[in-house]
Amino acid sequence: MVKQTLQLGIMSALNIGSALAFQWLVLTILGPGAQTDALFAALTVPQLFAAVISTSLTHVLTPLLAGESADDQHRDCWTLLALTTIVFLGITLVLVALAPWWIPLTVPGFSAANKALAVDLGRISLIGMIFTGLNAVQAAAAFARQRFIWTDATATCASIIAALLLVWLLPVYGVFAAAWIAVLRLLLQSLLLLRGMGRPRRPEMSRPMVSEAWRRLRPLLIGASYYKMDPLVDRFLLSALPAGSLSLLYLAQQLHSAGSQVMVKALVVPAITQLAVAAKSDDDARYSTILKRALCVMALVALFAITALAVVGKPVLALAMEHGRFAPSDSAKLWLLLMLTSGMLFGGALGSLAAGAFYARGNTRTPTWLGSISFTLSIGVKLMMFKLFGLVGLAIAISSYYLISLVMMVGSLYRRKLFDQFPLGV
Repeated sequence: MVKQTLQLGIMSALNIGSALAFQWLVLTILGPGAQTDALFAALTVPQLFAAVISTSLTHVLTPLLAGESADDQHRDCWTLLALTTIVFLGITLVLVALAPWWIPLTVPGFSAANKALAVDLGRISLIGMIFTGLNAVQAAAAFARQRFIWTDATATCASIIAALLLVWLLPVYGVFAAAWIAVLRLLLQSLLLLRGMGRPRRPEMSRPMVSEAWRRLRPLLIGASYYKMDPLVDRFLLSALPAGSLSLLYLAQQLHSAGSQVMVKALVVPAITQLAVAAKSDDDARYSTILKRALCVMALVALFAITALAVVGKPVLALAMEHGRFAPSDSAKLWLLLMLTSGMLFGGALGSLAAGAFYARGNTRTPTWLGSISFTLSIGVKLMMFKLFGLVGLAIAISSYYLISLVMMVGSLYRRKLFDQFPLGV
């Protein structure tokens, strides 16, 4: 088990590190400014789609597919893949057609030229949503079969290819090259993941899995579509600040998200799969033990990471980031933003596990409801902190949002007595 965790952690780190190379190349070659702000603003909705739709699909489908026979998994996976292709293609076409209307509303502080640039980049970036949805189904199929490393290996390969293309094309074509390459990376990942899907099967829309997946997914999507809109709130506020502010806070959030994803891939995904199996067999003792151990380990890892950031983060960032057009002042500001938003790393990682504990039992309503409440509270906090302290205040408010959400989620688990029956060491 320890060996598998280490392998997952290493592969996940390689995957996320290669993906972060995208932001690193963009910011060091172009420098934080109006163009990069427009690019990262254009990526907001596709990333929201990934956070809401894609992540929800993976969380819901993994427990459902886990424990099924190989034949049932095969048939269900290809049915779900066909269904998501149709749905996500339709959503993408609508959003692309309406982009000139809704994208400027998300960045009211941008100049007219920057709004037009954000629209053009947004139309390109939206295409990636189709492949993001497909990747979610493919990843769930792999997780259900205990093929955790394979999904990260394919993403790493796609990210490395994308980074190499970026080095070649970004200096020539600028931010438009970055937008197209981001889409290409998702397409490559989907093509590589097809290998694990087996031979194509004709979709069977009458499969019980389809209705059960929709039953579990519906409350999650309704709530998550609301409470995971926090990046839009951030971009809305940041558009009023000097050029480059949006890019730096975006990078800080991406770095914390990357650290959180490493922990989620290495610890949360295997734990949720085990929790789902324990829940299906009504083994409350095993369910309780798995959940408590995973929470304790993740808390220790997150605290260690934040401590390391405080102690050695500044010189490491200077070494890694101060190249090309990324100035020392940008590096210092990035470190400060990372420290102020460190609650995102701690609360995001542990919150994923707490939410996964509910998903493993087929309960998608509770984490959705709690997420909606914490997001509603955070809107007021962000507006107040931004008005008082600007960029620094917003960074602090982002941390508080994740920590409040975590406290509410863990408190609900305690009240439901889902992991207090047995000592930790059992």
